[in-house]
Amino acid sequence: MLTAILLGKRLSKKQQQSKWGQDELDDNQVAYAATDAWASREIALKLQPIWLRTQ
Repeated sequence: MLTAILLGKRLSKKQQQSKWGQDELDDNQVAYAATDAWASREIALKLQPIWLRTQ
């Protein structure tokens, strides 16, 4: 939801419920993890100036 609001992008959460405990992740899981990490960083960069103004 934050990704859609702050970045204007909707990320599929289909892989979120996949088997992450496997010894080896499949390509879709790797792509999901990379995209999720990227989105988390971008959201933090967007929110940081707002947070700093409140300090």
